[in-house]
Amino acid sequence: MRLSVNTFYGLSIGTVPNSTILFDPPIQRSELLKQWMQANKEYIETIVSQKLYDKANQEIDQPFSSQIRKISQILSLTDVVKSFWIKAKIRIKNSEGSVYFLACPGCSKSCGAAYKYEFTCFYCNHAFPSPKPLLRFQVELFDGTGNLSTYVENKEASMLLCMSGEDIIEAEEHGTPFDPDIFNQKSRDLQFLFQLRTSWSKARSKTFVRNTVIACLPASDSSSASQSYEDKGSSLKVQGLMQGDVVAAESQESSSAMQEEHFETDLKVQQPNAIGKRRLERGEVLDESKKHVKQD
Repeated sequence: MRLSVNTFYGLSIGTVPNSTILFDPPIQRSELLKQWMQANKEYIETIVSQKLYDKANQEIDQPFSSQIRKISQILSLTDVVKSFWIKAKIRIKNSEGSVYFLACPGCSKSCGAAYKYEFTCFYCNHAFPSPKPLLRFQVELFDGTGNLSTYVENKEASMLLCMSGEDIIEAEEHGTPFDPDIFNQKSRDLQFLFQLRTSWSKARSKTFVRNTVIACLPASDSSSASQSYEDKGSSLKVQGLMQGDVVAAESQESSSAMQEEHFETDLKVQQPNAIGKRRLERGEVLDESKKHVKQD
């Protein structure tokens, strides 16, 4: 009942507590599912091997204007709203703190090991040659109606900084550490579309609210929910300006190629369904025509 798939920090499946799980049930829907799996075996293996189910490997659609909320509305509905879009400017809080942490490459949990040193994770009990630097820092979003404190992590953080955790560590080794104040100065006039997830936790009879950015897009004046390749290329240049650099053309071409590849893959999956649907409709029309012939 209410089966849900979550790709947040891995892949997990959840149901409500009173659900009953049957393995290989002898029902017709199960047989149809097996047939579908056999027919799409190659595509399923591609999804699993390339982790295409992960949101980090999926394209994000531009939200409609009706989906974008004001921060003042969110602040008054923090107990109800779980996921929402806002259009706001950004600045990094606690400019003296670090924007990354060293984590286990397997479970993504924080570890006490030094970078490029072998360690065994206390949580997943696996050995790795080095911890992985993951971006995570606290920011303040503001749109003129209010301010909202939230966390930015992983892909969204890398998109905003135009740097990965490895890039920041390499810059520190060369004596040019990342300066959040420079980022705040260069991004003060830029607006972004942020999709946030709100979570609640209780400790010592107190309820704590945490907002996390799960998607980030450059703000566009267009009200269309779709975005062309040219618009995405120009938005990448805007991201590059935040660090004072010009985005390389190779990265733009590779992103376009990836988008085209995903589009072709989706088309291959949707095409059999569309053909099957047309065949079904054609069959229903033939059946109806036969009925009319018999009646005549």
